[in-house]
Amino acid sequence: MLFFSLFLVQFNLWASPPRISSENFDLSTTKTVYLKPGLISILQFPINITEVKVGNPGSLKALLSPTNTKELTLFFKNSRSVPTNLIIRAEKRIFVFDIIPSNQFHQDYIKIQASFNFPSQNNSTTLIDSSSTKAAHPTKLQLLEKSEL
Repeated sequence: MLFFSLFLVQFNLWASPPRISSENFDLSTTKTVYLKPGLISILQFPINITEVKVGNPGSLKALLSPTNTKELTLFFKNSRSVPTNLIIRAEKRIFVFDIIPSNQFHQDYIKIQASFNFPSQNNSTTLIDSSSTKAAHPTKLQLLEKSEL
């Protein structure tokens, strides 16, 4: 029993997330945010937010501050909310969050000081639908030689 108690204390498994925090954000991972229904939470970013997408907009409301484009206010629309995700595009970075309703934990204010570890693009595939693209200006290019590989 003593060993188990020391294990829990060592790894801080009983600790709740801090209500106010300032941190560096690893862009290759998902950050979990706990919200208590009926309370708001504020996320502050180091750069301007350009787009906000909520996984379940019937559950979570995300409002961009009218006075600070680096600040986002979150709250659940009702007390029976379900977990959802939140994707924030801020300039050329993408921040991904899991928003979890909780009656025990709540995070009031999270300030993201910096971001690092951009997700790898090496194994990504870009698909382009050429049927829907049109040339902006007609070209007068000719094929001079066709080579076979």
